Amino acid sequence: MPQFSVRVEGLDKLRVGLNKFITTLPVITKAWLKRVMTLAMKRSVPYKGGNAYAIPERGHERTGNLGRSTYLMESGQTYTIKSEAMRKGRAYSAFVIGNSAGEGQASVHYGFWTPMRSAVDLELEAALPEGDRVLQKGIEAAGL
Repeated sequence: MPQFSVRVEGLDKLRVGLNKFITTLPVITKAWLKRVMTLAMKRSVPYKGGNAYAIPERGHERTGNLGRSTYLMESGQTYTIKSEAMRKGRAYSAFVIGNSAGEGQASVHYGFWTPMRSAVDLELEAALPEGDRVLQKGIEAAGL
């Protein structure tokens, strides 16, 4: 009866390389994700400071409150965009930029303010090729 044997050479090098890559992977992906989420936040709420936004004026009173109350929150390996704009005791961010499901934007804001969900999706899609390159560099740096 025929018998086949396989011998893997360089397994120790592979193990060391994989361990090195695994330890750097969270750092690599975290920096990339933070950049993507920051771009998404700025796409949806293009705040310029004061009461100015990179959105055409339409006769509404601008306070800058939405821009000042929208921020990126970090928790472990997760980034969350929060928008907590209030006026007269009522939250209104979702009426301007929608909620996390991409719903709730008031029709008066359609076409002027990019919903946050759409901004995140667009920025992630645009950044995927860069993410692949970043991961490939990490793989090469680990000697794999």
